Amino acid sequence: MQYISLIREGNGYRIKNVVSPAHVIFVIWLLVGIGVFVYSSYTKTGLSVIAFTLLVLILMILRSSKTRIIPDEKIIKIDTGIRGKEPIQYSFSDFISFELETVYYLRIPLNTELYGRFSADRKTNRHLLGQSFGKGGMQQLSNELEEFLKS
Repeated sequence: MQYISLIREGNGYRIKNVVSPAHVIFVIWLLVGIGVFVYSSYTKTGLSVIAFTLLVLILMILRSSKTRIIPDEKIIKIDTGIRGKEPIQYSFSDFISFELETVYYLRIPLNTELYGRFSADRKTNRHLLGQSFGKGGMQQLSNELEEFLKS
């Protein structure tokens, strides 16, 4: 089956990374740093802003997806981002539901986040699975993941 929001990777899938408000904010900071460097006498400040922003952008691009779905083993691996800690594994049967949260400003969606709820060891955990500007992309991802988890 062909998925739009899931990318085949080895024996599993990863969630496609889309442009989110965090990416745009860091690109704006990069432009501000370039502006400070070129158009003012604060060259050290401009270089510092440029270096920091490029470092964060590179880390965001290199570490694109934290969630892996492995259909053969019927598990979902979620990387917590904590160095040295193994990814959390949930069985498809541990899945409870998806939650969409959208932040609006004057009826314009600024950020939509898709969370997955999983239960393990008698407690419920909520993990961020994806984010984007529009609600449509995250709703499509939610639908594809639900279809995937129920098969």
